[in-house]
Amino acid sequence: MCSFWPFSLGGGILFALDRITVLLLKKPGMGFGDVKLLAMLGAFLGWKGALGILMLASILGSVVGLAMLGWLRARGKTPAAPPADPASDPPEAIAGGGGDDEEITLEGHYLPFGPYLAVGGLLYLFFGPELIALYFNILQSPAGTPLLP
Repeated sequence: MCSFWPFSLGGGILFALDRITVLLLKKPGMGFGDVKLLAMLGAFLGWKGALGILMLASILGSVVGLAMLGWLRARGKTPAAPPADPASDPPEAIAGGGGDDEEITLEGHYLPFGPYLAVGGLLYLFFGPELIALYFNILQSPAGTPLLP
């Protein structure tokens, strides 16, 4: 079986999402380690595996990220914001002036995606068909009926 297309699909989805994020937000949305990891997992587990892993990793990362935000807010802390004081900016940022070509920085990235891709890969490797069946069972179940047998 040719693993070029699953490799391309796995890496291509995250690469496209990163490029869209750079165009819209002017900062990177995804590291290329994540792109390479999903491309490798897609090559090993196929295109269904790449899509399943991406979905699992997104769900896991969202749950953990929301839990972290809730925990920080409950403790009265918020995630660190960049300094607003121009005196604390590095000299390169001040010397560059305020042009339209803003630099891409890694400020504001608090949750790495790679660990969730790895956990999603393990979950898909060991429980892939069962998770897919459960997902479609949840999608197709009418309201008011139990989702699990």
